[in-house]
Amino acid sequence: PDFWRLPESNHKIYIVSVRDPYDRAVSAFLFHHPENVKYFQLKLTKREKYYAPLAYRCFPTLESFASLLSSHGGNQPSSCNYPYPKNVIEPENCAALACATIHGLIRLVFTHFFFNYRNILDTKIPTEPERITFALRQERLWNDWTSLNQMLGQTETVVIPTGDKASYRNVSGWKLPVTRQISEEGRRKLCWALEPEYFAYFRFIQRARNLDENDLEDCKKVAARNCPVIDLDSMLRAVANERQS
Repeated sequence: PDFWRLPESNHKIYIVSVRDPYDRAVSAFLFHHPENVKYFQLKLTKREKYYAPLAYRCFPTLESFASLLSSHGGNQPSSCNYPYPKNVIEPENCAALACATIHGLIRLVFTHFFFNYRNILDTKIPTEPERITFALRQERLWNDWTSLNQMLGQTETVVIPTGDKASYRNVSGWKLPVTRQISEEGRRKLCWALEPEYFAYFRFIQRARNLDENDLEDCKKVAARNCPVIDLDSMLRAVANERQS
């Protein structure tokens, strides 16, 4: 990702592809996993080839990763006890490494975790003056793509890829060595760890000029299905209050 370029940019409009935080986190975990890398045809640096196996030795499966995360109540970056720079992998304390990973404190190996919604929204997209933002939800990609192009003035038919091109990045049907399998307890712990990320995600959804209350409700339904342990009603009220203040 080239999000690091954004702070120096001077665009009036930013269009960001978004996805439910639980699905995004699971996808990122599987994407970076050394046993899955060859299926994604990733080109890794020498450092990534060396450090990825060390990191994933701490949590070889999604279940083991979730098991290392704190129970409800200790899910902020400040609770991670990981005092190392973002380009350092220190696997001596696996719980600290898992915490730092899920909260985006490590860029080496875990690039997708590092550029999370908190990072993008709070430190990457310029805020003075506040920019116009649009969102393309992965769950409604081509609907959002069509409506956004029309909102921006396109009058002719919006072209949507078909066949293989339409599903080029869709790996949901792939049989990977390391899978999404996780217990209910593991899912709860992962969801609790993702609460700050969900808060940032809904902040972004509410700010997106191309999305309305119905779209927000659709996002809430996906979140409720993935993470029923999160009090989404209270979260959305807090997001709305922050926006109004």
